[in-house]
Amino acid sequence: MNLKNIATRLTWRLADSSIPIIRGIGWDILDFARRRRPSADQNAAQPVPARFAPSAVAEAVTAPAAVEATVKDAVSPEDASFHNQPFADPERQRRERLLLISPSLPRYDRTSSSLRISHIVDMLASYFKETVFLYSIKTRDDLRYARRLPDNVRPKFVPLNAKYYMEELRRTRYDVLWMTDLFDSRYIEQCVEMLGELRALADRPLVITDTMDCHFQKSLRMAQTKQNPGSAPASEKLHSLESALYSSSDRLIVVTPNESKAIRQHFPSAPRITVLPNVHRLADHLPDFSSTAGLVFVGSAGVNHNRDAVLAFHAHVLPILKKQVPTVRLDVIGSSWEPFRDTLDDPAVTLKGWIGDLDDALTRYRALICPLLYGTGLKGKLGSAASLGVPIVTTSIGAEGFPVEDGAHCFIADSAEKFSEKTVQLLSDRRTWERFQRRFYGLMAERYSPRAVSIAVRKLMDSLHT
Repeated sequence: MNLKNIATRLTWRLADSSIPIIRGIGWDILDFARRRRPSADQNAAQPVPARFAPSAVAEAVTAPAAVEATVKDAVSPEDASFHNQPFADPERQRRERLLLISPSLPRYDRTSSSLRISHIVDMLASYFKETVFLYSIKTRDDLRYARRLPDNVRPKFVPLNAKYYMEELRRTRYDVLWMTDLFDSRYIEQCVEMLGELRALADRPLVITDTMDCHFQKSLRMAQTKQNPGSAPASEKLHSLESALYSSSDRLIVVTPNESKAIRQHFPSAPRITVLPNVHRLADHLPDFSSTAGLVFVGSAGVNHNRDAVLAFHAHVLPILKKQVPTVRLDVIGSSWEPFRDTLDDPAVTLKGWIGDLDDALTRYRALICPLLYGTGLKGKLGSAASLGVPIVTTSIGAEGFPVEDGAHCFIADSAEKFSEKTVQLLSDRRTWERFQRRFYGLMAERYSPRAVSIAVRKLMDSLHT
């Protein structure tokens, strides 16, 4: 380990100290180092393609449906730099402080939800003079993830406990409290407890809960798919937790309009809901049909709907597919698949494990498959593939949340026979493959690019002022 790495680790130990003076010295050193890093100027002027001139962008904000057809068919990889640049308003008056709470730092290269959080933190940072990011799960890569945060965002480790959240809220006055990555019931319990105590504060912050998905609905779907009545108590507990969380919030954030409808259905007293979808940078070069081969699935086996999807595909779809395309190959990219190596022991299946440069890996495949049987929210694997120009075969559950049509943007099939049939077509039909690539890529630019989502964030922040 060189001297630079040793100095960096020692500085982080200072910044993580429980003694305020030592912690302050550590953060002063880190802030000085981060300010000296070379970084791209987010407010630098960007060349604006004619079709995306300011007037066209204004129309897209006010009436996205009206311009979607024009924009999505006109988008090309040459326009990627424009769509990848978040909207910036340097003249905007910023609020004082934002407190972000999440189980972990945004691990942008591990999951699509963390990638989304990473992008949104970048966008929110421009609206506040100071942001503190509380997290409770440490990993060996935290230094790398912390370096990725904007300069005015200060990460701070605290145990997963409402007591420590409240200590921070009592110590410093925050304008907005933003809770995110709400997938762990223990974390939700602590957030609910914190919000109960927060009511007693005379000058409490505005509370925003970025729930992403309707977790209760996902638990119901999983129980129905697996026909497991024993999961009912867990679903009821989750419903109770979500209900308490939402009723104590001033605003909810979800990833799709479908999640908004589900929350309204299951939690009628929920506050106002805003949609902030997943965020995906567009590739500036798309793969060619002839340079690709094989199928890929992306997802960790630690997530139940990913695990069940691959096992079902292997058991029911792959045997049909191999009869029609004997040379077909499926690579499974993601962590935690080792326990299933014997179950998936098949010459046609390769468990690749986690891959650091997922973008480079995905563009080598002819198609991404997404045979999900249950789940909720916006599936990041689809967004990642589409923004790279990789066509898709998915189930209805997998496509849920995206405004896509079967045969126009991708193939959608819910039976083993149809899924196999459409996969065969996408593997061999260049014309269909190129149509899917172009149309889904255009949709990603219109709805899910950093620029598109940053405009939605701007509208959210404007609404908070009113």
